[in-house]
Amino acid sequence: MGKTLLYQLFGFGSIPKKILPDVKREGIVMMDEGLGGTVILRKFRSPTRRSGYRRGAFWGSLVITEERFWGFTTWRPIISVPLDHEEFDQLEISVRKETVLTVRFDVSHFHEGWSGTTEGRFRTDKARLFMERLRRR
Repeated sequence: MGKTLLYQLFGFGSIPKKILPDVKREGIVMMDEGLGGTVILRKFRSPTRRSGYRRGAFWGSLVITEERFWGFTTWRPIISVPLDHEEFDQLEISVRKETVLTVRFDVSHFHEGWSGTTEGRFRTDKARLFMERLRRR
């Protein structure tokens, strides 16, 4: 599975430049950039947004560092969880179709006053490797 055309031309789906120094400082173990994907919100409520069901496409990246699991959509993280924190156990990580890493979580575990679920589907040839590495953490 190749990188998206917009990544090849313009770098869409790379790790955001503002966050890259933090990611490098934590020690990159595994990463993949220029990924296509979708994010799905179900029964989602936050102080500024409500949605019964919403699905949207993105370009993004996945990174595992020595300290944290990161998942980026276009220019911001949707997943940023320390590997040794109890929040990590709240993530439901699975592989769909051998090339899609799915990360699903209840947003109330991460944000006070929020509710619903968020599911990120990242298309990557390394889906199985990411899942195995995260399970070994």
